[in-house]
Amino acid sequence: MNTLQIPGYDSVSPPSSPLSLVERSKFQPKRGLSRRRRRGALGLVGTFLSVGVGILLIVAAFTLYRSVLDTYRVTQLTLQTGQMIGSIQRAYANSPSYDDGSLVAVLDGGDDIPAAARRVASDGTVGIQTPYGGAITFVGDGGNNLTVAIADLPQGACEKFLEGFIGLGSSASDLSSIAVGTTAMTLPLGRVDIATGCVPGTNNVTLVY
Repeated sequence: MNTLQIPGYDSVSPPSSPLSLVERSKFQPKRGLSRRRRRGALGLVGTFLSVGVGILLIVAAFTLYRSVLDTYRVTQLTLQTGQMIGSIQRAYANSPSYDDGSLVAVLDGGDDIPAAARRVASDGTVGIQTPYGGAITFVGDGGNNLTVAIADLPQGACEKFLEGFIGLGSSASDLSSIAVGTTAMTLPLGRVDIATGCVPGTNNVTLVY
């Protein structure tokens, strides 16, 4: 085999044959593959970010929806209860006392039960339901007291509902007592009383006029 002699350099033997394409490819940097890997990694990060932002937006929308729905429910409960109490008081305005027992029939007879709250049992008995699914009852004691019982209010709804009674209970109000469960509230009603009375879970609120 001939060798090449270049002055000042060692002799170099020429390759026996030209390098094939496969052999030459071993010595070429794989730049395209690295770029593809980088682009893939960036795309994956972008996907995770998009999914994360989407989840946050869904959670925020759901939280806002729950807040708006709760406010609507409490507003409906307050308005409907106040309207029915007023209807009963007007119905007995010229009477010395309330009847002894349930006064729901008095409301139903005067068409004073809101359609959304009116419920009819299988035996035909008419009842009243809150926006939270619990029952509302109106009971006279045969004397001057009207008792309004509102069942199964969640803690937040209990607190928001009773906030409408803050300051009431003085001589200028017909309200004589408020209780949450077996806990009697101090009148005039304050925020501390509400925070103490309304507990986690469901609450039964009783108003006496």
